[in-house]
Order: sequence, then C-alpha cells, then structure tokens
Amino acid sequence: KQINGKRYVFVDSNKTGIVWRNVIAFIIAFRSMFVKLMLLPCKAFFYGLLSGIGIVCGCHRLWAHRSYKATLLLRIFYMLCQTAAGQNDIYIWSRDHRLHHKFSDTDADPHNSKRGMFFCHMGWLLTRKHPDVMVKGATLDCSDLLDDSVVKFQRRFFLPLASVFTIYLPTVICHSMCDISWFDALTIAGIGRYVIFLHITWFVNSAAHLFGDRPYNEKISPRENDQ
Repeated sequence: KQINGKRYVFVDSNKTGIVWRNVIAFIIAFRSMFVKLMLLPCKAFFYGLLSGIGIVCGCHRLWAHRSYKATLLLRIFYMLCQTAAGQNDIYIWSRDHRLHHKFSDTDADPHNSKRGMFFCHMGWLLTRKHPDVMVKGATLDCSDLLDDSVVKFQRRFFLPLASVFTIYLPTVICHSMCDISWFDALTIAGIGRYVIFLHITWFVNSAAHLFGDRPYNEKISPRENDQ
C-alpha cells in the first residue's frame, strides 16, 4: 500500500509478528536490573530523575503537547535528559504520543489499552505495529518537530548520543563516585536505572488506564489515581 509516496506491506492485523530483538534485549536488561536492584545507589537514581525530566517536561509537555515555549538552552537540556532515558528520539516519542491521544483506545493507538495490560505496558514494543498505526500515523502533521533544530540534531545523531548519555556516562559516574566495579556500575546505573524508568513511563500507559476513578467521563479508559 502506498502512503505519502512510500510503499508498505501490511500483514493480517490479528497476526502481528513478534519483534524478537526487542524481546531478547528486554529480557537481558530486566535480568541485569533485578540482580542489582538492591544495590542501586542514590546517585544513579538522581541520574534517573534527570532522564525523567527529559521525558515529562521535555518530550511530553513541550514537544508532544506544545504546552509551553522553551528557550534554546532549555530545549538542549531537555534533549540531553531525554536522551539519557533511552526511550527513542524526541520525534518518535512525541509522534507516537500524539497518535495515542488522537486515536486513543483504537487500533491506531500504538499502545491500545483494549488489547490488555501487558500489551499497553510493554507488549506494543515487542510486536509489529498494527496496520492502522502506520496508516493513521502517516496522516499526522509533525512538521513542527522537524522544524526544531534541537529535535533534528538529536534525531540525526541519536545512536551515538544515546550510547553516551544512556549507558556510558551513568556507568562512569557510578563507578567513580560509588567505588564499585565497572560491571556493577554498568548493571546498576546503566541498565538497572534504564529499566526502572522504562517501567515508570510504561505504567502511565497501562496502570493509569486500568486502576482508579473516572470522574469526568466513564466511557473513556484513562483514570484518576492519587498514586
């Protein structure tokens, strides 16, 4: 099928294939995280909070929702923090989030909550995208993101940036400041921190659609939860 001049091959929407490289990567990361979870130093957790700022204040509120404007220096700070989170680049994260809000709880929603808690928590990253996600996603206007020089820079150099800010830098900081081995620093501050904050982000997609009250509209799945 042709979409915006590009050719896509769609499979049966009920037979979306498993993305095995993601499955294997998450299994390895989760195992490393659980082994070292109790050793997580406060410095690694602080680095994780910075990555959370990049996701919440940067990707979510600034770039995905355009809730406010930010100076160049603040956007660069958010970009570096978001890169440390390792949750794809700003463009992909914001595009998927806009798609989620526009087509919430439909097959065009990347993490459709009607497909179960595991799917909307992390299963959507372990399987091929539903055809509707591809088709509807191609209709979104995300030109404002590509007009941002910070977003374009990060998208162009995301892999080397992520290698440094997601894994290398927190590992070096943890090894230097916590007096632990390089391997422990990698599995705690690099992989462990990464996995923990992945789940914190994912719970917004899963638990926030399953647990809590719906005081404003009982026909939608998002819920209010004091926790």
